[in-house]
Order: sequence, then structure tokens, then C-alpha cells
Amino acid sequence: MSEYEKEYDDRSFWEKIRRFAIKAGRPVIENALVLYFCLKDADTPARAKAIVIGALGYFILPIDAFPDLIPVAGFTDDLAVLLIATTTVLAHIKPAHRQRAREQLDWERHTQGSNSTGEYGGQGKGRQKFASEAEKERHYRTVLELSGAITSSALRDGYRQLAQKYHPDKVQHLGEEFQQMAEYKLREINAAYEYLKRKYG
Repeated sequence: MSEYEKEYDDRSFWEKIRRFAIKAGRPVIENALVLYFCLKDADTPARAKAIVIGALGYFILPIDAFPDLIPVAGFTDDLAVLLIATTTVLAHIKPAHRQRAREQLDWERHTQGSNSTGEYGGQGKGRQKFASEAEKERHYRTVLELSGAITSSALRDGYRQLAQKYHPDKVQHLGEEFQQMAEYKLREINAAYEYLKRKYG
């Protein structure tokens, strides 16, 4: 994969993520994002980073065995290369890399879906529409990672933990794309807290 290292750069990587977050399928994009966050981790050794850069360079390259115009199938070889790289550097992939990848993918798919349906504002900044109050509460419970009976202390603790996790000071080193996602998540966390606090104190 070393021959593809020269194909990699951050701008091209995010352009492909933005274009194909839905079309390519979750396994392809999630694995690409896991490798990206592994690459950006200062703890990842140089040899592992070289392998990741090669795999991501291949992912970016527009010419591959199957044309990317074919949904999902067009990314079969991309997924194979990404899985090989992931397995090779597995010792350096942290749970935090996988968590950030899932969050970033959800954000990218949400943004693409929002732009196509018109249900949200540009870049996902609009307010989500809910069919009922019950649906709204379920959504906000999920945002704050709450289950079962809600107490004021559980609500407050859950909010503080997540608000701290996505605070701008905590994500400023992770790049503009993750910062945008974190900003959106923080707005959702604040909205969830205000809504559930009014109901449960």
C-alpha cells in the first residue's frame, strides 16, 4: 500500500467522506474514519501511520477495481484494503478511535440526509422535527444516554459528562470536521437537557 501514500491528503479524504458517507455503506466509511483517527493520534507509531496513509490514499484514489458509481459494490475493494490496514495496525486502534468514527459517521450521514430531505437547516444546524412528544423524549433520552427512570441527579450527571466530552476545548486538536460534529452534538445535548429538565427537574 506504500505506493498510495502520495495520494493521501486531509482535504481529499474529507471530500470523499462527504460525497459517499451514505452511498458507500457504513462498513467502508466507518473503517476509513477509524483509520483516520488512528492516524491523527500522537501515540500511533510512524510505521503504523505509514500503513494507514497508504490505505487512505487508496480509498481516496478515484480509479479502482470497481467504479465508485456503482452503489456499495463499487467500494468492495476499498473495504478490503481498509480492513487489511485495520487488521495490520489493530494494536494501535483504541476504543476512542472507533467511538469518534461512529459519531463522525452519524454526523456525516445526518448532514447528507438533511440536505436531501430539507427537514433540517444547512449543515444539520436546523431543529429536528418530531412526530410526537413521546418520540421527542425518546430521542433526547438517547442523546443523553439515559435509560429507565430519570432522576434529577442522573440527568445532571449525564449532561455534565457529555457536555465536557464535546466542549470546544476538548476537541480543538481533532480537526475542523470533528469540531463541527462536536458543535452539533453539544447543541443536541443542551436541547436534550433543557427538555428533560423541564419534565423531570
